[in-house]
Amino acid sequence: MNAEILGMTRALLGFDGSEHDEILNYLINDAKNAVLAYCRLEYLPEVLQSYIPRMVYELWTKNGFGQPHRAKEIKSMSQGQRSISYGEYDTSDMLTDFEKRLKPFIDRRARTPSQVQYGI
Repeated sequence: MNAEILGMTRALLGFDGSEHDEILNYLINDAKNAVLAYCRLEYLPEVLQSYIPRMVYELWTKNGFGQPHRAKEIKSMSQGQRSISYGEYDTSDMLTDFEKRLKPFIDRRARTPSQVQYGI
């Protein structure tokens, strides 16, 4: 499963080789863990596996991994006297962009603390 996700992530980012695989694997695992925690699931459903590469792509491009400087987004532009101001991407909560897609997968069953602690 990870090999398929890694291959698709490489394709989205336009990578041919494996020079970025260590960072990509970290981001893949981070995205999967974030989805599992957000949806309160124990395993990643097959329909969401194809979504992980898109999440990793967003993390890679917004955080500027593999680049000497972090990517910046345009905050404002003016035409008269031409002014452009830049700001940092807000990546504090990567799931906000993906909430609509993840919403149907949220497990809403109530659990007691012992069930969470012992994996029941």
